[in-house]
Amino acid sequence: MRVLLRADLDSFGGDAIGLITALAKRGAELHLEPTHVTVPLPADIALLLTRPRPSGYDLILHHVTAEHLGVREDPATLSVAWVSGTAAADPARLTGYDLIVGYDADTTATLGETDTPLVTVHGGYAARDWQPLPREWNDDDFAFAVIGQAHSGVVNAFAQLRETHPELMDGVDLTVHTLEPASGTVPRVNYISGDLDEDAWQDLYADHHVLICPPRSKDPHALQFLSTGGTVIASRSGGAQQWLSSAVGYPVLWDMRSIQPGHRDAFMDTVLHILNNRSEAKLRAEAASRLIPEMCGWDVVIDRLLMLIAEAVPGRGERLAHTARVAAERAKEKTRR
Repeated sequence: MRVLLRADLDSFGGDAIGLITALAKRGAELHLEPTHVTVPLPADIALLLTRPRPSGYDLILHHVTAEHLGVREDPATLSVAWVSGTAAADPARLTGYDLIVGYDADTTATLGETDTPLVTVHGGYAARDWQPLPREWNDDDFAFAVIGQAHSGVVNAFAQLRETHPELMDGVDLTVHTLEPASGTVPRVNYISGDLDEDAWQDLYADHHVLICPPRSKDPHALQFLSTGGTVIASRSGGAQQWLSSAVGYPVLWDMRSIQPGHRDAFMDTVLHILNNRSEAKLRAEAASRLIPEMCGWDVVIDRLLMLIAEAVPGRGERLAHTARVAAERAKEKTRR
């Protein structure tokens, strides 16, 4: 199966790596055409840029962002637009494709009605397989981490909890991660800043029990952290986030971009509930870590995408699904040898 992925790697980098890895496992002959790239690429991904272009493809997958619209070249080739984010969801710009795939429910809802078949794929959560990490849930020491620019409200909420519940908060640490340098003098609050690679994220995950995530439906960290066996307080926006809220049992309680007193009270109640019910939190987190690969892993996303193409584009879509199955069987047979 020949696949051309035309993608803006600056905004689609992690997703592109996840897609490429999952397609390669299925024996796909993959070619990459970056529309914009300034970030360093892993060696195996950069190697795809040197492959000679074949004369034809079974599938061309266009990654559409607000800044870039993939241009369809060959009307005879099955062509799918993968739309990332509501800012890119402009039906007037998405013409000439066989299928439009919304990354999440928010994107698909923004697109509304289109002449082209429209589906939601619910994008994958990681370029690597995140495994459960050891944590002691009933020790005196317990750690929360918050990512994103809304950390000041979280820091203030923790300071208030230390005043109102000093015994319960004794031994509880908070780590704040921001892209820009930040610092403070609040007791038991640690600051880290800058871009982190996946090994650094794993170290951060391993040292914390609870991750507090910003309200971005595409942000992968909530799902990655849950897959390592931690638990999450996150925004309700986006299909994946809605799912994880119900799976973990701690629904989204506030919007960290506009903290209001009522929301902060609900957030603090959730922090207290977790600290008072650590065994319950551990069991729910472990259950979520088992469910996530089944629902949000990139292998699952590729299976779902091929199924949706086959259903939405009779004939050519079904032939693509058949070609993909044959390639996958050959890849499995090659691995067994």
